[in-house]
Amino acid sequence: MDSVFGCGRNTHDRDIARLEGLVAGSVAPTAVRKIFTGAPKIDLQKIFPTVQFTGAAELVVIPDGLLIIAKNGWTLDEGQRCECGATAPEIVIAPPDRVEGEYDGAPLPVKVSIPPSRNPPWPVDTPVAADVGLYMPQATVNALTAGPYPAINDYDEDNGFFGWTFDYSIGFSNVKASLKDPRATIVLTIDFYVTGTGTVNVDIPCVGRTTAGIFWAHNRKSGPSSISFGITPRLQPDGKIVLMPELLSLDITPFSCECVIGALSALSYFGTVGAIAAFVINEIIRRVIAHNLPSLISSSVKESMGKQMWTLLDLTKLDIGAIYGHNFGVREAFSREPDSLLVGLAPRDY
Repeated sequence: MDSVFGCGRNTHDRDIARLEGLVAGSVAPTAVRKIFTGAPKIDLQKIFPTVQFTGAAELVVIPDGLLIIAKNGWTLDEGQRCECGATAPEIVIAPPDRVEGEYDGAPLPVKVSIPPSRNPPWPVDTPVAADVGLYMPQATVNALTAGPYPAINDYDEDNGFFGWTFDYSIGFSNVKASLKDPRATIVLTIDFYVTGTGTVNVDIPCVGRTTAGIFWAHNRKSGPSSISFGITPRLQPDGKIVLMPELLSLDITPFSCECVIGALSALSYFGTVGAIAAFVINEIIRRVIAHNLPSLISSSVKESMGKQMWTLLDLTKLDIGAIYGHNFGVREAFSREPDSLLVGLAPRDY
């Protein structure tokens, strides 16, 4: 991966210029001397806990500042994600309207309701540059938000006279983190589909349970569904700057199903394949969407939000008084470009 703390060997000249510009006038030589005065050892791993250096870091002096470069690469410490700290909002999903008569295969829309976001959740940028900061190019942001986001599998059934089974999954794909979206500092969008197969059965007297039809239900015809999160660095009460997520939007595309005939003796109880398909929509898909999907997607949203909650800086491991003076408060500071983000701390009174 590219450098995290400044201009790595593969960093473009524009990135170097941006870093030098951000550092100049904020981390002055006097502040650097204060940081190192009387400090025989500074543990970067504790100050920037998410990043694990591969080998030793490199110190580079630039005009009016200092860069710390992961010249041999770095990895992410998965233990620095606080997945248990996420709270998902209440999600309500209204199923499609009932189908009257035969179903013709047209996609049927669903309605999704989530609490409104603050839009943006927090400021996209702060008005000052960070004094002590963590520089993250787009590749680093991609690595932080990459997941994984495993598929969710579920099963439901009904053993009534007109019975059915439905084995389905929610699969996630096409994860994209944007530093250009105005809704939040980082906007993460994850696409997903709901697909499944099942059977419709009839208890025929003197014969037993017989398959009237086999169906495939999904919401693929109208393109992917999507979840979008806003992610913004925030200073927490425990002195750590953490990426904090919020659900911005949840869009679920319309559902449809296709059926094939099973036993003709069972089909006679419905009449036509279109009638079986209407049964699938009315009795299976509507039930699963209304009762199963909200909890499954809510659980996935909570887990996905937790995966974004990285601890970027631990200020309890940094001598704040040496930089700003004692009794001087600080807060998070961050600025972004279309392909990079700088996160750090600045005086609280900006």
